[in-house]
Amino acid sequence: MTDLRELRKLEPQFFRAPSAHNTQPWVLDYGPEAVVLGFDAARALPAGDPTGRDLYLSLGAFVEAVLIAARDTGMAVEFVPETEPEAMRVGRFVLASTPYETDFTQADLERRQTSRLGYAPGRLAADELAAARDELADGSALHELAARDVADLYVAGDRHLYDSSPVVEELRSWLRLSRRHPRYEQDGLSYECLVLRRPEAAILGVLLRPHVYPLVRAFRVQRLFTVATASMLATDGSVLVLSGSTETPAQVLAHGRALLRVWLALARRGLHTHPLSQILDCPDTEQALAARLEATSGARPLSVFRAGRSEPPPRSSRLR
Repeated sequence: MTDLRELRKLEPQFFRAPSAHNTQPWVLDYGPEAVVLGFDAARALPAGDPTGRDLYLSLGAFVEAVLIAARDTGMAVEFVPETEPEAMRVGRFVLASTPYETDFTQADLERRQTSRLGYAPGRLAADELAAARDELADGSALHELAARDVADLYVAGDRHLYDSSPVVEELRSWLRLSRRHPRYEQDGLSYECLVLRRPEAAILGVLLRPHVYPLVRAFRVQRLFTVATASMLATDGSVLVLSGSTETPAQVLAHGRALLRVWLALARRGLHTHPLSQILDCPDTEQALAARLEATSGARPLSVFRAGRSEPPPRSSRLR
C-alpha cells in the first residue's frame, strides 16, 4: 500500500499552484493513509477577499495540482472535500483504487505562468477557447470578452482598491519591492513579476508607506498605478471570465480546480494569463461585469483574466 507521506516529495511541483498575491495559503498535515488540507488564516486576505472567493479558488487550484502531480508518478490519490471554514479545514487526500483521470502532467504545472508583460494583439482562436472550455466543471461557464470592453471596469475597480486603506495595507504586506525583503524568495509579489524596474519599485514602496499614502490619496496620485494594465487592455485581445454558483465554499473549491485546468490548457498552447481580480473586488464593477455576461441564473463571476501571448515572465517565488 502506498504511504501518502510520499506526496511530500512532489511539493516542488504542486506548490506551483496559483494564489492571490502569491500568498500560498495551503497547509498540509501528512499521514500514511490521509493528508489533510487546511489553510493558514495569516495567509488569507480578509480586507481584499472578505468572502473567501480567492482563497477557495486558490485552494481548489492547489487540490488539482496535487492530483496532477500524483497521477504523473502513478500514485492513486483522490480528494475528499470537507470544507470547514471555522476550523480552517478544506478536505483530505486519501488512497484511491485508480489514479486520477487527467492528461495534464508535472510539466504542465511548471509551464503555467502569470504574465504582466505586454501581450501580442489578437483574440483567442476558436480551438484555444474550446480547449479551455473542455476543462470546465459542471455548473461553470467560460465567457470571452474583448479586452477593450472591460478596460473601464478594470480602471474603476483598481481605483476602488487604492481608495481602501485596509486593502492597501494588506497589499503592502505582500509586496516584495526589494531583494533585501526577508521573504523575497518565499512568497508575495516581487517587483520583477509586477514588471517594475528597481527605481520604480523603490518609488512605489515610498508612496505606499502608511505616513505617505494619505497624501497620495489626497492628490489622487494612485490613479497613475493603473496606467500599465489599462494600456494593455486597450489593445485587441481576449479577457476570459469564469462564472458559476458560489453558494458554498465547496462549490468555489470545485471552480478553483476547473480554473487551474483552464489555465493549464491555455499554457499548453503557449498562452499566458493575467488575473484582473480588481474588477470582482469592487461591488459596482462586479455587478456591471455580470450584466455583460450571458450567465445562467444564480451564477456569478468568479475569476477575470487576460489571456494571450507574451514574452516569458519572471518566475514567482515559492515557499518550497
